[in-house]
Amino acid sequence: MENKHLIMVALLVFSLTAPSLMNISLAQAASPAQDRVPAYWPTHGWLSATPESQGMSTAIFQEMQHSYMENNLPLDSMLVIRNGYIVYEDYPNPNYGQETIHVMYSCTKSVTSALTGIATNLGLYNIDDLALSFFPGRTIDNLNPWKEAITVENMLMMRSGLSWDETTYPYGNINNDVTAMTSSADAVQYVLDLPMVSEPGTAWLYNTGASHLLSAIITEESETSTVAFADQHLFGPLGITTRLWGTDQSGVCYGGHDLYLRPRDMAKFGFLYLNNGSWDGQQIVPANWVATSTDALTQLSPRQSYGYQWWIDQGVSSYSARGYQGQYIFVYPESSLIVVITASDIDGIISYYDIADFIDILIDSIVDVPPGIDPLVLGVIALAIGIPAAVAVIYFVRKRK
Repeated sequence: MENKHLIMVALLVFSLTAPSLMNISLAQAASPAQDRVPAYWPTHGWLSATPESQGMSTAIFQEMQHSYMENNLPLDSMLVIRNGYIVYEDYPNPNYGQETIHVMYSCTKSVTSALTGIATNLGLYNIDDLALSFFPGRTIDNLNPWKEAITVENMLMMRSGLSWDETTYPYGNINNDVTAMTSSADAVQYVLDLPMVSEPGTAWLYNTGASHLLSAIITEESETSTVAFADQHLFGPLGITTRLWGTDQSGVCYGGHDLYLRPRDMAKFGFLYLNNGSWDGQQIVPANWVATSTDALTQLSPRQSYGYQWWIDQGVSSYSARGYQGQYIFVYPESSLIVVITASDIDGIISYYDIADFIDILIDSIVDVPPGIDPLVLGVIALAIGIPAAVAVIYFVRKRK
């Protein structure tokens, strides 16, 4: 009977002591996600963990999966990463898997923005430089003082002032400017020749053509293709080796669409931004560029803003890369959370706000755990703390006897 009591005491001490491990890094857990040092870098692959080990719920993910399967949502992949660990990964479409690249559509714009930040940091050019100065050998239509005043930053912010319409007519219709640009003999010339509708910097107008000019500028100033520049300065350091980037008739990578990456590599890009542009001791994208790019530079609605080719959702303190037919890279800095979604949503039934609202539910269910510690290490440390404490109690109880 005495031994039974001793065992019960030991277990009680263990149960009281082991959870104290969760307080070891409470100060770290309470700090902004961008200030945390990851437990590892997923350069050569992501590690997985149970949702519970990262303060999330398996049951919620099961409910989510049941919901999108029951409603036949055209999802191709969904990844959820918390504290640098994959806690949920699913490929509902049998045509896609971990190694399959997926078109990102306008998520490409956020990558082009990052490359622009890298290029300016290397001193190749400045964001205040005039756009037309990069194309001195071209004869440009509709030339006027407004067009001559367009800067790189104006294009990053979607404030170029150029006429553009990719919403009135569907993609594929020649009256859609994206289709007209990609169908023209010279996509860069097509954009440069457009008339002006406002003074640069004064009005926001979503313009995939301006994003293409950003890619053309990278090509001009780096004297290599945008994808080769990315391989050297962005994809390479992140361990992204499987990619495809479509080009226009002149070989310029489309700056606003047509980049293909694996969903896991899309998540790496999000993780880079979550960590202020830093990766394994190397500053890939300048930290100030990440901060400015994801800042609410243009207020579009009470909840939504736009930065440098990134969308900002002020309602939940997040930002995202977004693409046609349901491509998303969500970054939630305060929750150390990344959500990647790819889809083939031709009918437009996957609403951004529906997805954002569901991620809100995920975030509301989070119970914070110390980030930056391998889940296996948590168990080892718990044993290291709890067992000696239990032994000590047994020793002192027996000594009193």
